Amino acid sequence: AVHFGLALQHEGLLAVAQQKLADSSLLVGTSPSPSLALPPLVAQHVGEWASEGVDASRAAIGYLWLLRGPAAQRQELCIQLLLDCGKPEALLPRSGLSHIAEADYRELLRAVSSRLAGKGRASQAARLLYEAREHRQLSALLVAELSANIAAAARGTNPAAGDAAERAARLCADAAAFAREWRDSDPQEASAHGAPLFALLSIAQLLEGAEAWRAASKGLPAAGPRGATDAIAMQPLSALLVRVEALSEAGLLPASLAEVEAAQAEYRLQPPEVRRAFPQLVETCVELLHAQYAALRIARCAPMPAAAGARAGTGFAAIRAQAEALVVFGGAMDVSASSGQR
Repeated sequence: AVHFGLALQHEGLLAVAQQKLADSSLLVGTSPSPSLALPPLVAQHVGEWASEGVDASRAAIGYLWLLRGPAAQRQELCIQLLLDCGKPEALLPRSGLSHIAEADYRELLRAVSSRLAGKGRASQAARLLYEAREHRQLSALLVAELSANIAAAARGTNPAAGDAAERAARLCADAAAFAREWRDSDPQEASAHGAPLFALLSIAQLLEGAEAWRAASKGLPAAGPRGATDAIAMQPLSALLVRVEALSEAGLLPASLAEVEAAQAEYRLQPPEVRRAFPQLVETCVELLHAQYAALRIARCAPMPAAAGARAGTGFAAIRAQAEALVVFGGAMDVSASSGQR
């Protein structure tokens, strides 16, 4: 019946209704010339066996793509099929759906990925976009996920231990690997469209490192020479301060009061997903500078070695100057998109 219906519709010999009636009747209209709700009939038929495997899901998409009618409805039927049968990977590889035009295929893939991400299945969405080399869409997805993780951590709804922390760390590592590959494979596109991802990734890596530093600091032994304990604390701290310096050099954070206005202008240019990470970023940077100040004061040590990559002249005055600039910068931020942040 499905094959007959598709053939008759293709030849223009079948009156077709795009939707079933409220009572689920497949015949729409009155005799003697009712219309057949062919799209839902085909979708119902192929949905019965589409979950048997990727090949079956791919064949089911082929049936749906034979339907004539609004392209948006055909696409929606395919999306629902893939989500219901749990086989979005049927969209890959591209050669398996060669009968679909390139533009339609790309649109279908982006729509399925967006729907997956909306259902909390971001890893599946990211894999689809990565395998299809949809770098811009993948970058946007990673920005949204990184931003959500940072916001959840700030609200205390993303615990520092357990599966949530592991997923957040894995996301950060995967995003970093993709960013490197994107820069290497297509530096022009990465430069033109990857700025939000690169900025948020730098922020996420700093925040993740700061969380590990806090945990390590709490676990430092109380006994032993005080200078040795301070030295242990300074090692990971110096690496984090290098990241703070890199953010300052990128124009995302001010290193002095003279740079506050430029940093504020750069902040306003960032998309909301990046901006809402800044309250936690500024707070963390001030915390790190305070820890550096305290460690230097206790240890009575000289400015940090140049080999550590810290800013030249990182003495007490420089630390105070940067901390003051961060406080001024943070006080002028619009945090309306950052509800829940401290």
